[in-house]
Amino acid sequence: LAPRTGVDLAFSYDNANFSPTLRLLSGTAVVTGSSNLIGGPLIIDTGATLAFNSSNLTTNNDVTVNGRVTTTGSSSATSSFYFNGTTFTNNGEISNIAGQNFVLNFNLSTTPRSQTIAGTGSWSPTTFYIGTGQGGATSVTLMNDMTFSGGTFATLGAGTFNIGANTFTHAGSSLGGSIPGTGTVRIQPIGGTTTLSGNIGAAMRIVSGTTTTSGFLGVGGPFVLDSGATLTLGGTFNAGSDVTINGTLNRTSSQYLNAFGNGTFLNNGSISADVYLGPFSGTTDVVQNLGGTGTWSSTYLGLVRLSTVTLASDVNYAGANILVEGPGVRMNTGAFTFSLPCNTTWLNTGEISGNIRRTNLSACPGTALTFGNPFTTIRFTSGTAPSDIRVGTSPVQPVGFLNAVSRSYLITPTGGSGYTATLRLRYLDSELNGNNESTLQLWRNDGSSWTPQGATARDSFNNWVEYAGVTQFSPWAISGFAPTAASVSISGRVTVANGRGIGGARVSITDQNGNVRFALTSSFGYYRFDEIEAGQTVVISITSKRYVFANPTRILSVQDELADIDFTADPQ
Repeated sequence: LAPRTGVDLAFSYDNANFSPTLRLLSGTAVVTGSSNLIGGPLIIDTGATLAFNSSNLTTNNDVTVNGRVTTTGSSSATSSFYFNGTTFTNNGEISNIAGQNFVLNFNLSTTPRSQTIAGTGSWSPTTFYIGTGQGGATSVTLMNDMTFSGGTFATLGAGTFNIGANTFTHAGSSLGGSIPGTGTVRIQPIGGTTTLSGNIGAAMRIVSGTTTTSGFLGVGGPFVLDSGATLTLGGTFNAGSDVTINGTLNRTSSQYLNAFGNGTFLNNGSISADVYLGPFSGTTDVVQNLGGTGTWSSTYLGLVRLSTVTLASDVNYAGANILVEGPGVRMNTGAFTFSLPCNTTWLNTGEISGNIRRTNLSACPGTALTFGNPFTTIRFTSGTAPSDIRVGTSPVQPVGFLNAVSRSYLITPTGGSGYTATLRLRYLDSELNGNNESTLQLWRNDGSSWTPQGATARDSFNNWVEYAGVTQFSPWAISGFAPTAASVSISGRVTVANGRGIGGARVSITDQNGNVRFALTSSFGYYRFDEIEAGQTVVISITSKRYVFANPTRILSVQDELADIDFTADPQ
């Protein structure tokens, strides 16, 4: 067809099934009527237009659009284009005039079909449906990048839209259904709010604008909310991979984001919605990281069931509740610090190991503050409390106290004066290290030695020991025994400048109590001292009848075995 002034097309289901290839070479052809069927391929050449006027058209073969498919007629008209073929190639334009309703639907029938979309054209119908929910298991595969800037894009019933490794950009008002693939779904609203729902198996990136969820949204690949973009949860959001929040994540009511898969959760934006890390069900543990410099004002941040979380940076959480399900350690801060205000409520019995910092203590006078577990607490009972306080825990024996419970505490306050506090420290049965729970007490290291503080209360069922007369903080430990320090060795070599060993040199070691021991170097210059008590400062000296040393004395802090404590003689 090459109409000069336009032509009306009407192919009736009852009267004619147009089976040959229909090719529109130029001009405009208008589809009229509600029962039109094209059985052969449909091709619309560059410069040609196929316009729908309150009409329906079904195509049972391939469609190639190099020109334009659009609507015409009255502003309230509704038209539908049903594609039941195999490949739909759009290198032109599929659009809709303002005020009309143009529906593009892949596989209207109940027969399962595998269909593909190809081409680099533009897509802006009012609605784009894949499947109709009539029973046809429609699978549509995207062959290249595609941008949809119409209204609603959705898969229905058993329909799926597999984007493969491509990028599908949605700039419309609504996206929903089943969208698998290894590529990326980009949400980039032209204006207004985009509504999301369904199960997105691919990665998703919300680039800009305002987006909301309606009902359930699942994203299987990495999810990114870019800076300047806003996502409001109107239903549950399940994320199965990495999550990066650079924009604003909030909610309308009690909705939440559940990051249930292995991956990293980074908040470099603003989060006021509830966030749960870890799966609510199943038997497989997941390993996750948590980090970012963004702000948190959630009602809940939860670490649930089978999640083991490690901090990837310092995290400052200012929400109402922190939920840590037990048993066992659910988060390890590593070298970083997890900070939260004094008025954030700690829920459940799980544990955070590492560095916990509570801030703004003046807002919570007399409150027992939780650090890592509800049975590790500090309550200031008099004086001026610190502005903040950090408790660091480590599942090893304290330095210089090897027969203590296998858990170390380092408590560091900022500010405060004249205070008295009640300190409660927790342990696990597996950490007792031979100690009897009935004799456990708290010990404090004053910088030179461990001194007993006492125990004003104990609970062997919940595994904690408490002391009510604390006036200073530093390293703390739990033990029923007096300290027994470890024995370590110190060794090294004595040489001349060219590396040749000096035999028969005299090496001495003086411990912090003034005790002196001596050793002679071997013929190759080696020496060694065993059974040195750890946790002290010692002095090592070297003398020789034949050689002079510029630095003959070393002062060493002995915490563990020391090797390579070498001396080199001055040139003669």
